[in-house]
Amino acid sequence: MKYVFYLIFSLTSIGLFSQNERDIAIHEVIYPSLCLNYELAKSEILKLEETYGYETNLKYFLLNRSFENNDIDFFKPELAILVRNHGFILDYEPGVKSHFD
Repeated sequence: MKYVFYLIFSLTSIGLFSQNERDIAIHEVIYPSLCLNYELAKSEILKLEETYGYETNLKYFLLNRSFENNDIDFFKPELAILVRNHGFILDYEPGVKSHFD
């Protein structure tokens, strides 16, 4: 009976340590820096993509920040990738900002 308890406890506790390096980087570095430090967020997202692949949600947030920071040289090609490869539709964007000035 004691061994069954240890087995059940060990199997259910696996989920307690399920965050990997990607999740930690996103929640502890990238999300806080998206509002405060655009350049840090940009470099961290690009490093994350080298390891784990394209992150559509993070790239969407980064593109909004790059537009606000007038980083148009980064914004235009990345927006084209998001539209062409990941089905992003500008028509559904709220607000009145023009991305095509």
